[in-house]
Amino acid sequence: MAAVIDDHLTVVDPSFAGAYPGSPRAEFGAFMESNYQRLVSELFTVTLDDSLAHDVVQDAFARAWPRWSAVRRLPDPTGWIRWTAIRTSRSASGRLARRIGLSRPAGATDIVAVDPQNHSLLAELQVLSVAERRALVLHHMVGLPVEEIASLERVAASTIVARLAKACDAVLAGLSSPPVAGHNGNGDYR
Repeated sequence: MAAVIDDHLTVVDPSFAGAYPGSPRAEFGAFMESNYQRLVSELFTVTLDDSLAHDVVQDAFARAWPRWSAVRRLPDPTGWIRWTAIRTSRSASGRLARRIGLSRPAGATDIVAVDPQNHSLLAELQVLSVAERRALVLHHMVGLPVEEIASLERVAASTIVARLAKACDAVLAGLSSPPVAGHNGNGDYR
């Protein structure tokens, strides 16, 4: 059996279907409560905009609710929410820039107050393009393989490898720290 949601074909995972006993509303509420903050953190790292991160994650959950009976059966319902939020953030930031007639220069994003250790990392992430940040977050923070990111982004795997190499090199150069786990310095991410 398979579920089709927004042109994404996937196999049903029956083990998740009973993970939250009770009504669909209670199940959805428990799912949202257990995943919301982590998804906002991931989207904040991609967008560097706390308000936008909350908005797009809330929107993704709102989109999931009417189709919850199908989303809950996906192998990775959280991945569906994440990718819906990422797609929304891509179009939302572009619409906002066009609506106000400008695009923000690199480094113009305001960073919310965070501890000094994370502040340095967020400052370095600002110099990356959104596509590079997305690749970095999806690979190193979420743990997706290069091929899956390439499929989601609808680009070649080599494009994702190049984005990861450029992003890691830029962040590491800015932080002057040891290499990120999984990055061996030669662009090999497989």
